[in-house]
Parts: sequence; structure tokens; C-alpha cells
Amino acid sequence: MKPRFNTNDFFAVLVFVIVLMQFCCPSLWARSTATSQAQKVVRGWLKTNALLLGAAFGQQIEETETFTDDNGSPLYYVVYLQPSGFVIDPADDGTGSPATAPNTAAVQAVILDADFTGGLPPGWTIIDGGSSSHTWAPARSDDWTDRDYWEDGILNGNFMVVDSDSAGEEDLDEQLITPALDCSNLESLTLTFTHQFVYYSGFEAAAVDIRVNGGQWQNLLFYQDSDASGEVEVDISFADNQANVQIRWHYYDAYWDYYWGIDDVQVKGLMSSPEPPVAQDDSVQTYLGTAETIELQATDDGLPGPLTYIITSLPAHGTLEDVDSALIISTTPYSLSNNDNEVIYTPDADYTGPDEFTFKANDGQSDSNIATITIDVISSEISAHVTLDNLWMYQNVPTSTNSKLTASVSITDDALRNSSYSYEWEFILPDDVSTPPTIIDGGTSSDPCCTFAAPGCDQPDGLSDSGQALTIRVTVTGDDYDNSVQAEAQFGIALLGDVNNDGVVNDVADRAIINTFWRTGAADPYTFTDCNINCDTAVNVADRAIANAVWRGVLGQNSVSSPCPLR
Repeated sequence: MKPRFNTNDFFAVLVFVIVLMQFCCPSLWARSTATSQAQKVVRGWLKTNALLLGAAFGQQIEETETFTDDNGSPLYYVVYLQPSGFVIDPADDGTGSPATAPNTAAVQAVILDADFTGGLPPGWTIIDGGSSSHTWAPARSDDWTDRDYWEDGILNGNFMVVDSDSAGEEDLDEQLITPALDCSNLESLTLTFTHQFVYYSGFEAAAVDIRVNGGQWQNLLFYQDSDASGEVEVDISFADNQANVQIRWHYYDAYWDYYWGIDDVQVKGLMSSPEPPVAQDDSVQTYLGTAETIELQATDDGLPGPLTYIITSLPAHGTLEDVDSALIISTTPYSLSNNDNEVIYTPDADYTGPDEFTFKANDGQSDSNIATITIDVISSEISAHVTLDNLWMYQNVPTSTNSKLTASVSITDDALRNSSYSYEWEFILPDDVSTPPTIIDGGTSSDPCCTFAAPGCDQPDGLSDSGQALTIRVTVTGDDYDNSVQAEAQFGIALLGDVNNDGVVNDVADRAIINTFWRTGAADPYTFTDCNINCDTAVNVADRAIANAVWRGVLGQNSVSSPCPLR
């Protein structure tokens, strides 16, 4: 043994005095031990080791038995926080009637409780910073009774210890660190532990430190130059409501000194009675005939239990499905299964417009407000518009494509916001037309424009004898969502001056035919596609005058324009 002042005689005298008190003053001894061991007051509510039964705040507690302390005094009910939620001691409230749980109460939560039975608990960390392998390690009190200056009854059973004496001539710098503790719902935090620090010499030191949210370590307790032992309680309320709190026991600057052991570590805090949850309004958008998964949202303090989401009214223009159970919700109120918070909304067929439903949340004790989910069902179609650079064109001279039109399509609206589109161009012909115009530029699946030429004058089946318009149509399809729309525009083809289709325009033969039409109103066997040249609904002298002007060469074919095309 290292030489040191011996205090065994002092402890022997102290034990003798305690035994004498117990023998001579049993009632005083009983009262003191009952208060210290059986009960603990937490903000006015008595904490006992009595049987615990589940109950909610404000709920009546049926009395099952009366609990008393060691002096026979009744013990009153108290609210606890357990992993399953709030539980309440159903003891007699002193009136002989069932007790009622308070609507507001201080609740003590033990967020860390380590007695090191079975060794170092999961999540704890040991950092060995010394020159030897000696560091914090599990130990048992019955193996330490013969160690220098060991005090029986302080560290009992299993505990953690760092032992410089066994390390010998080695430097020790050893850390024992708790897991990260989520204290975000706790106030009035306290740290309690039991320890025995036996000092020997020099700079040997033992420190208890704390850090919040991964910050710098801050010292809570510091031991040096003398022994320290017993139960310690430290106010750590500056860490209230923090999500990441750690405690460290740091033994350092030790060189063949003695030891430091700790046990029964607890971090505790107070929680007020749970606040009702708050359900949140939301708005979503979906598309015609498209189902949408909706996640219901509510904020809560996590107490007394997990949230249950309850549908309180159904949509008027669609259905709701419970995602977890895959059931269609047909009546209200309806609680979603397994504390799930997702529903699937499916709009009615062909419906577009507003819709809504409501819900609330329950935390096992209280309902939230009623929240509204607003839904906007919009069309998924694309809106598009086709424009032409002119409304009509002449027939072409054979093998020519000079008479042409260009059609362009523009996207005016797309609810799905495709990033690109594909195009399919086609012509819609009247019943009396069998030869379509010829596409000469664009018109592929990637082209929003299409240029096309009229049939030649040697292709009379490219004109409508009844004067009907031709149509160009484009189908636009979104490449991302495959939604589509069709857009179209109409145009006409005017008769070229080559009336007899001999490949020569406005020669004597063509003029003769036109002159005959001017004089007689007909030119068999040749016909104009539409003899109502000036579009005034009547075939008369005005039409003949225009035809005569063409015959005389006063009006060239490009001068006969709308509304009087020679067509």
C-alpha cells in the first residue's frame, strides 16, 4: 500500500453512531429512510414505487389498492413517463374516492439510466488517450473490497472504473462519454451519478464535462487534491430543449496514482402535460383521371403517444383510399390504420375543378383542430394553335412547287409542362378531292412547322369541284407524359389559268374558255371549281367581268386575290 493518512478509525466510529441511532430512535430512522428510499417529490407530485396503470390526463383513476409509506401515511397518485406513454399510480387520493389524473402536471422523464450491469451500455464511448492500455473498464464491488482506501457501500455491484494504481508508471488520459441524448422536449435537466475518486498526488484530476450539439466541452465538476465520493446531482438546465447532449467523465494527468469509479448515471428532465397536436391545411394539384397520394401533416410534442389521423369529411368529387389498409373510405369519422398519415385521392371520371376533404389528428388524449386539404383537379390536355401564312394558294404548273403554304403550331398551354413534344402532320380532304398537297419542308415528328405545295394543274383531282376547303391537322404529343392534343387549320386551292390543263397558263386556248364562261356562264366541257368568283353568293355578270379581265390579261393570276380568287 502507498503511504497515506488512514481514516478507517473515523469510519468505524461513524458506523457505530448510525447503528446506535437505529436502535435508540427507530421512528426517526424509519421516517428518514422512507422519505429517501420510497418517495421522491417532483414538482409537487409524489413519485413512488407503486404499481403503475395506464391512464390519460383528466381521466378518472379507479382505486385498486391503497399504498402507504413506511409510517402508514397514504401515498398520492403521480404521473410518470414510460416508453408506452403516461402512466399513473392509482393510489387513494386521501378522500377514499378514485383519483383523477391532473390535466396539467409536471412529468419527470429519465432519458439516460445506466447502472452498468452487463458492462458498458450500447452507445457509450471510451477514449484511451494514455500511454498504456489501461482505461475505463467494467468492475464489480466485491472484487474491490481489498483495494487501498476503498469505501464499501458507495459503488455497489457493477460500475465503471479507471485504475491508475494498476497501470503503474504510465500516463493516463481517459474519457468515458455518454451517447448523444435528445433532450429537445425536456426542461430542468439534471445529471446524477454515484462516484468514488481516490486522490494520491500531483496533478491527478477527475472532471465531469458536458457538450451541446457537438460543441466544445464545458466543465461541470472538477476534483483534484482530495478524495471525493457519494451521490452527486448537477443542474444542467442550460442544455434544456437541446437535441444533442453528451456527458463526459475525464480522468487525466494521472501517473501511478489511484482510481475513479462511477455508477448509477441518470439524466432527468421535466415535461409539462402534452399539448394537443396541430393539424395543418394543405393544397395539392392533380390531373384529370389521375390519382394522387396525399400525406397528412400535423405537429405534436410526441406525448402521450403516436398520432392517429382521422378523416372527418370526404371529398365531393372523388374518393379517398387508406394507403395502409388499401380500403376505400366510405364513412366519417375514419381513423387511418396503424398511425399512418397517407391517403390516395382519385378524382371522379371526367371531373375537373376544385375539391376538398378535412381531417384531424389525435395524440391518444386530445384532438387537434380540423384541417382542410384543398385539391385542384386540372385538365391534362395540351392546348395548341395552328397558323397559316395565307388562307389559299393556286394550283401549280406541272413539276413546280412555287405555290405553297406554311403551317406552324404553337403550344399555348400544357398543365403537365412537358420538356419536349412530337408532331404528326396530316391532311384532311373533302370527299371530292383525292390528291393531297405535297409536303416539301418540315412536317416530321420533330418539326413544329410544315410547308406544303398545291397539286399541279395537271392534277384536277387535287381541287374540290364543290368548293370545299382542305384541312391541315397536327397531333402534338408530350414526350414526358404522353398527353396529346390535335390542332388544325383550313385553306383553299385556287384554279390556275391553265383551264385546259395543257401545261401552259393564259394561252389563247385558256382565254377562249374563260371568255366563253364570261359570255354564257358555262364553258363545257371545262368547268371552274367555283364560278362564284367574287364570293357574293351569286354567279352573275360580276363573276363574268372578272373572268373576262383574266382572259384579256388585265388581271394576272396573282392579282386575283381574296375575296375574289379565281378558284
